[in-house]
Amino acid sequence: MADDYFHITLNTRLPWSNNEPMAVGNSIKTTDVNPFFNYYISYPYPTETFIQNGATHYISRIALLEHIASGNLHNSDMRYVASIGHETAKHFCTYARELIWESVRASEFPELPSRQKCIWLTKGEDNLHYWIERLGRPAEQITVFKVLPDGRMHTTSESHLSGDAESYLESVEKSRRYWRGEIDNPLRQEILFEGTMLVESKVSI
Repeated sequence: MADDYFHITLNTRLPWSNNEPMAVGNSIKTTDVNPFFNYYISYPYPTETFIQNGATHYISRIALLEHIASGNLHNSDMRYVASIGHETAKHFCTYARELIWESVRASEFPELPSRQKCIWLTKGEDNLHYWIERLGRPAEQITVFKVLPDGRMHTTSESHLSGDAESYLESVEKSRRYWRGEIDNPLRQEILFEGTMLVESKVSI
């Protein structure tokens, strides 16, 4: 299994995914935007509701936070406000990261597969189990397939991905380390693949 490639997929089709559920025997070709990035392209960001003077209002999360911060609305549930703020910040941090990463790839590493179109793979049993644990999904929610990829791949480390607010220049430097394939911990490596992939078998986890 050390040289085998695997793909982890959710058993539930996400509403922003255009892909059919994966099955043994499928030959899958990467062409359009993958479900990960399609979320940022096509899926409407959630709105919140609040009641004022007996009427129900629907409002964007940013607008809701602005009203609370300015004192126009009051919400004593600090955990709710913090949760909305955290989810909103994380959404736009990730979106900005993906735009920067793709810009650097396209201009400096055009021969490498794009995070916006790729399929993510793992290689070997140790790397597979790291990602199963890293994704944090119960076993009944995911399926692991052994796959045979034919195309271009890029092996790198997730440790270079930005997950917080930072300067543009810091993000660009991190993205360059990512696209250069600098790996500090083999367990944390991720493989980006573009091409045609044969789904060989289902793997017990």
